[in-house]
Amino acid sequence: MVDTGGVVQEIRLYGVACPVFGQPFYDKARFLVNHLSLQRTVEITPVFKDENGVENALVRIEGVKDYLNNQLIGYGLAWVRPCDAKSRLCTEWKKQEEFAQMNFIGLWAQPPAIAPWEWQNAERREIYERGLKSKNQQK
Repeated sequence: MVDTGGVVQEIRLYGVACPVFGQPFYDKARFLVNHLSLQRTVEITPVFKDENGVENALVRIEGVKDYLNNQLIGYGLAWVRPCDAKSRLCTEWKKQEEFAQMNFIGLWAQPPAIAPWEWQNAERREIYERGLKSKNQQK
């Protein structure tokens, strides 16, 4: 969420996926974003709007050399999203992600590092299966 002169706008970091709530390293990724951006000017460069109307953007923070998107990958706190991986920036970020993996940085330090889209699918499946077991036990 970004406050643009009193208007709060939801944005998604283009090309990256951070851990979701409940997932390992969620708190660390959130802390880094807050630490880097608190009380600073943030420059948002829109790339596209997704099917839900959420802006996917590159984010640059005053006083920080690289895009926030890039910072998260470099610290091992995000994955490069496969659907965006064809862009030039994402190709560069993929190399950074591989470096973080090979050097066990951040979320890569504790295998298995499960991507958020896989984590959410597994969580949904687990909830569904628990519901089925519960129904079967009631019969």
